[in-house]
Amino acid sequence: MKKISKFMKIFLISLCTIAILAVVYIFIGENILTVEEYQFKSDKITNPVRIVAISDLHDREFGDDNKDLVNKIKEQDPDIITILGDMNLESNSNDTVVISLLIRLVNIAPVYYCLGNHEMAVFDSTSIVSDIESTGAILLDDEIVKTTICGNDFSIGGISLFYFWDGKAGATGSVLSRDSTDKNFKLLLCHYPEYYMWWLKKENIDLILSGHAHGGLVRLPFVGGLYAPEQRWFPKYSKGYYDDENLSTMLVTTGLWRSSWLPRVNNPPEIMVVNITRE
Repeated sequence: MKKISKFMKIFLISLCTIAILAVVYIFIGENILTVEEYQFKSDKITNPVRIVAISDLHDREFGDDNKDLVNKIKEQDPDIITILGDMNLESNSNDTVVISLLIRLVNIAPVYYCLGNHEMAVFDSTSIVSDIESTGAILLDDEIVKTTICGNDFSIGGISLFYFWDGKAGATGSVLSRDSTDKNFKLLLCHYPEYYMWWLKKENIDLILSGHAHGGLVRLPFVGGLYAPEQRWFPKYSKGYYDDENLSTMLVTTGLWRSSWLPRVNNPPEIMVVNITRE
């Protein structure tokens, strides 16, 4: 057998090194919590408001009993915490991970929760809805509440209905939009960014917070996300700020999930922070 050439040895060593570095990069990228911060201005706001948004945990844990996640959220000093759905797994009827997390989050700030498709999948077969409500979190199941945050008047809505299942979209966004007597800051929690694509962007809602797209799993430089549920390949709405020159603005978080079929690349799990200030 001929000896391997010096060039081939260098090539194989380089290839192995690249492969090892790629594995390390993906592992770190999938497991290190990051904070993505956005600024949003509105003349409806007198005093600054700081919102933390998380989504798509899918029963994952960062540290023992999600200790690292709780501590990271606490460090952000939020005025409210919004949860944008899919915190559970539809294949697991046990909601212990979600409820344990909520019990600690409500001690940091008021928590507002909208349902995602995974919660909806077990809506009738488990006690997840009553369990969420028992923690003190405010569950917005196609509902709107009016509240005061840091001296500012807010109307907060949450959409639960899943278009792909029942052939209709929830009316919550439209109700929130068309209440012309409501001068409050209108905040809508909607798990699905697809709703923005279809109809919510034309509504008069100040800010929509969404998840579901997982950042497109793999984020390509200058391109964006590779694949997302419903939007499929190269999704338009997978991460960040969207206004599409319409009435409503949407922010999409990449969420916290670690994919079971395609690793997150250039797309670490994130906690989204939104700072709302006066124009």
